[in-house]
Amino acid sequence: MRGATSDWLTTPPPLAIRPAANGETYELLIVRKGHGPKFATQMEGSVDFGNGPVRSWILCMRIDGSNKALHMARLTRAEMAQARNARTLRFQAKKTVDAVLQLANMPAVMNRLQACTADLMAYWNHGGEPDGRIAQSAKADMGSLFRAKDFPQEAMDRRQEGAGQFLLLIDEQGKIAGCHLVMTSGIPAFDAPGMPSPARVAKFKPALDITGKPVRSAVTSPPIKWVIH
Repeated sequence: MRGATSDWLTTPPPLAIRPAANGETYELLIVRKGHGPKFATQMEGSVDFGNGPVRSWILCMRIDGSNKALHMARLTRAEMAQARNARTLRFQAKKTVDAVLQLANMPAVMNRLQACTADLMAYWNHGGEPDGRIAQSAKADMGSLFRAKDFPQEAMDRRQEGAGQFLLLIDEQGKIAGCHLVMTSGIPAFDAPGMPSPARVAKFKPALDITGKPVRSAVTSPPIKWVIH
């Protein structure tokens, strides 16, 4: 394992893998010692499971109350499939991180992640309309969920544009319980957790089952385009 600073030689950076609710995208998160930027910053980087680097924007942010920084890369389902038989992971971010981690039991890890994703989707009745669990889908004005003033300043400064798509988890009261990226824009400033923030601007009419009882559901947004005019 090698890193950007000597203290990594004795303390390997922790690695976390976090799939989106439906498994379409995956976040790879690495923590390192050293204060991160005051505001989340994106930089060029790559992830390599031994088959060659997958280029990705890396989001770096400070972990409050600690002397550690978090680096996050986002991969598609197809890109993450390379991890199944991987023995190493090289994670690079321009000027800040160059780490090689040893991986073990990745087939079991990937199987477990996929099983957890399937359980989560069953809990939220994903696909409930075709199989009859949901008689009436949740409804809301999607136009109110994603607003021009939510355009991240860093992306504006870089003159970056993109399009993404989100899976919204709606509870029995019509509240948005979760917002997960299912189609990445390729720009961390657009894809980062909490961006956009639909929970603060909208409430759905909850989905109903065949008896008219409100039930949990999962709703996919239309593609959201971030364009500079």
